[in-house]
Amino acid sequence: MIETYFGMKCNPFKKGIELKDTYEFTDFKEMQARLSYLLKTKGIGVFTGNSGFGKTYSLKYFVNNLNRGLYKPVYLCLSTVTVMDFYRGLCIGLGILPNQKKMICLTKYKKL
Repeated sequence: MIETYFGMKCNPFKKGIELKDTYEFTDFKEMQARLSYLLKTKGIGVFTGNSGFGKTYSLKYFVNNLNRGLYKPVYLCLSTVTVMDFYRGLCIGLGILPNQKKMICLTKYKKL
């Protein structure tokens, strides 16, 4: 119904939309620029906003364009995790076996 009314090819709000069908609105371009800045400066950032504003989609679009040989993105979507849950999720996302007693990431590599 929304597609016909606005003359769109697809519903931009449905889940699972193809990344190639992105409409690059001003906020989307701004988020891509900020993510590029974080990548260039090796920084860390937090993006907040109301539900449905495109945070997850913008992140997925950005990550999809990264060189997987150079970067290993880890996406933790839960905002109500404990510190230990965060570190455990980070270790698992990086392919590192977390120690169960103390939250120490065990790996055969010296550096992450």
